[in-house]
Amino acid sequence: MATSLEDAERLARECSSSKVKVCIMHQYRLIPCIQEAKKTILRGSVGNVLAIQTTAHSEFPMKWSDASWLRDKWSLLDDIGVHYLDILNFFTEGHPRRAFVTARDVTGKMGFFNYIQAVIDLAGSCVAYFDLSWVTGSYEASAQLFGTSGKIDIDVRNDFLSESHGNPTPFDEISTTVRKARHTFGRVLSKEAFRGPLLYHDLLIRSFLESIARNQEPPVSAEEGKRTVEYMEMIKRAAIEEAS
Repeated sequence: MATSLEDAERLARECSSSKVKVCIMHQYRLIPCIQEAKKTILRGSVGNVLAIQTTAHSEFPMKWSDASWLRDKWSLLDDIGVHYLDILNFFTEGHPRRAFVTARDVTGKMGFFNYIQAVIDLAGSCVAYFDLSWVTGSYEASAQLFGTSGKIDIDVRNDFLSESHGNPTPFDEISTTVRKARHTFGRVLSKEAFRGPLLYHDLLIRSFLESIARNQEPPVSAEEGKRTVEYMEMIKRAAIEEAS
């Protein structure tokens, strides 16, 4: 939506005053496993959510773009991080209260933050751990939710969710592994596995167009976008304070 809360608020205000519909391109929340996790939270299946961990690790994305903005100081957060912050926003629907952040160029040569870690104090009793990297040698796109009655494990890349309660038995672990293998094989056959988040770009655009035609609220409103930018700005501010 924007790289500062001031810009996000101005965009939302001007669209509202002009009666212009706006939809924020946070397509990760439309991934079925994210939708199912939200429903699980609302059902109360895992009790009160105490902690959420989101992880997004990959190599620097040189293969798909050579744009100069990829080397901006906060490009990691502004590009991929914003989607995982929106997942936090989608799950909690609250405003962040404070953050403790480490942002660094671990190579000392790239000139921008390529590893960002944050602990975020959310509304209520929930705490989030946010882990971003463009310098890891393996790919990870996941989220975990820990509640008073259970846990949700989310493989964002493979669109797979598992829910556990108490002490899982070896048979539970085997069952989950088999379900995930069958699910992943089905996505390979349908070719969904090769489209990644772009698959949900299309879905979000169609949903937005439908909301316009029916005069309904957009699937991701400006207010929701503002909350995600609020997370971003808090992380940037906390990193600057930590470094000073």
